[in-house]
Amino acid sequence: MDGNEERQPLLSPSVQSSAEAGCVPPTDANKVEALQWSYRQVVFCVALMLIFSFGSAIQVTPMSQLLEGILCQQLSKNGTSSSTVTVAGDFCKEPKVQSELSKVQAWMNTLEIVPGILVAAPYGALADRRGYRVVLTAASLGVLVQNACQMVIYSYPSIFPIRLLWATPIITLVGGGTAVLIPMLFAIVTAAVSEAQRSTAFFYLGAATQVGSLLSSPAAYLCMKVNVWLPVFIGFGCLGIATGICLVIPVAEHNVKPENTSSTRDSQGDDAHEEGRTLHRWLSHATQQTDAMFRWVGDHKSVTLFLITLLLTTLGKYASALEMQYISQRYKWSWSEAGLVLTSRSVTSLLLFTTVLPAAGNLLLFKGFTSISKDLCLARISLLLMAAGAVGVGLAPTIMGSMVAPIHTGLLYTIIAIFEALGTLTAGPLLAQVLNVGLAWGGRWIGLPFLATGLMYSASWLIIWPVGVPVDAERQDDD
Repeated sequence: MDGNEERQPLLSPSVQSSAEAGCVPPTDANKVEALQWSYRQVVFCVALMLIFSFGSAIQVTPMSQLLEGILCQQLSKNGTSSSTVTVAGDFCKEPKVQSELSKVQAWMNTLEIVPGILVAAPYGALADRRGYRVVLTAASLGVLVQNACQMVIYSYPSIFPIRLLWATPIITLVGGGTAVLIPMLFAIVTAAVSEAQRSTAFFYLGAATQVGSLLSSPAAYLCMKVNVWLPVFIGFGCLGIATGICLVIPVAEHNVKPENTSSTRDSQGDDAHEEGRTLHRWLSHATQQTDAMFRWVGDHKSVTLFLITLLLTTLGKYASALEMQYISQRYKWSWSEAGLVLTSRSVTSLLLFTTVLPAAGNLLLFKGFTSISKDLCLARISLLLMAAGAVGVGLAPTIMGSMVAPIHTGLLYTIIAIFEALGTLTAGPLLAQVLNVGLAWGGRWIGLPFLATGLMYSASWLIIWPVGVPVDAERQDDD
């Protein structure tokens, strides 16, 4: 066996650095144990992503049907106080009802993003300072409570105005909602695995999302045949289980990032006493880190271009929220049937995440590509396929994660989440208005939002294609 192969590290760089610092004795047994600990973190993250995705996705179809039924009753001359409509009548497919439906859903999706934009960076800084588990749990708990409030509003439309749904995202100021929860999972995985394995781990996180969506469509279809509320309660239960997992998810001590020198020096005295007086210091620390990160982004052209690409592709992703409404409206199908049709997309995405993309990445590595250049190549190809209408994968977070210092990992992924949130913030009202135009024109123009989506993906591909691999990142990857 080659001596160089024998000297290859068994652990990710983060684990090695911890061992050298004295956190883990540099013995083979402890290295293997640390490696197993890292894999355990990845497994928990994938399981959490799967359950959370399934719980969220299984509620989409029944809640859309409930909302359409409520609006249909309120807009019809003979409306009733019932909160459920199992099969929508012809009136419910009229442009008047569908336009109001798209408006309520669009602004709902938009307002759900606002709390994440406001608190993502502070929670990211808190995660870097105190660890990911507490932030992850708070984010999941906020989503759970918001979901419970939405269920109450859907249950009593004669008491609560339906547009009160727009106020429920305020609850996710506690934890930041999905805008914080998802980046925290990616940050945990980033710290747990080596750079060469990172994109593969990200693929499996994405695959967990697709598996959740894949299972949710037929599950919702079958459950809605029994009662439209059954999948809603199942989804709520899954979100509760996800919150429980957040409480016990294994997070190694080396995932907790140290404070800066001045903050560390100020907190060396009585830690318990300091905790009662750190709110102002914490906000100041978060502001400084956020400002430093944005200045760093502004100084690096490649990262800026990737963030613009994320913004545009997020605009395009929102069109998928209109697919069920489009199918139900165009072909006069029930919501459960429309949701079942979208299963094919989840199957395709699952195959890409679990087989095609990992195999393509390994092939590029075998051909001599570095980890960074491999991810960049896959990102270009994926965005090109997205522009053509196929399912693609945004690998920009993987590449940017390799460009930033480990101490900023949590904050970097929240910055990425902010740009994605800004895209969704703009996409909701924009594509809803485009859909209203398509409904007014009638016929094939109902699909106008999807034409706009294709243009956004095309613009993303044109932006990312000229981007090259930074010399520093290439040299670091070779080392």
